[in-house]
Amino acid sequence: MRKKIFLACLAFCLYNAFLMGIHMVMILSEPIAWSPAVRTVFGYAARIQIVERNRNSLYLELWDSRPEDKIKRKSTILDRDVYEKESETDIFYRDKVFYSYGSAGFYTIYANPFRIKVYRNPSQPLEEKQEIDRSLAKYNNDEIQVISSLSDLTSEERQAYEKLRVKADNKEGR
Repeated sequence: MRKKIFLACLAFCLYNAFLMGIHMVMILSEPIAWSPAVRTVFGYAARIQIVERNRNSLYLELWDSRPEDKIKRKSTILDRDVYEKESETDIFYRDKVFYSYGSAGFYTIYANPFRIKVYRNPSQPLEEKQEIDRSLAKYNNDEIQVISSLSDLTSEERQAYEKLRVKADNKEGR
């Protein structure tokens, strides 16, 4: 009996190690993942990145390496100052959903199929709002949904929003 339990535990551990290894190889095969400024990647081909920027102090920015822009090696900026972020994976360690709370608002980004849901910050500075508006205009209606109320979020999204908002508020200077 002990041998069967041991073999089952060993199989479970090897299975998870194998899947994590495949996930890491997929991430590390993307050139963007090797950039020292990239703090977090998410989605197929490391499409979404949290990038570290220094403008008199450290900022984290939310970028999307849209497939259309990869030829030009450009990224679309989604948020200039990310306060908090969180991601979820499934049982196979595949990216599932990414949450980001920052100066531009709250982003929910689904990996498969790729879809962005954004609740815009109503008190966002005008210059940054215009820049983010230009970025969001690059997406078609199948890829993005801009919502005007928190009630348009699902219960899981609302929980993530509250969790990230509280974490950001607890940080100094927010």
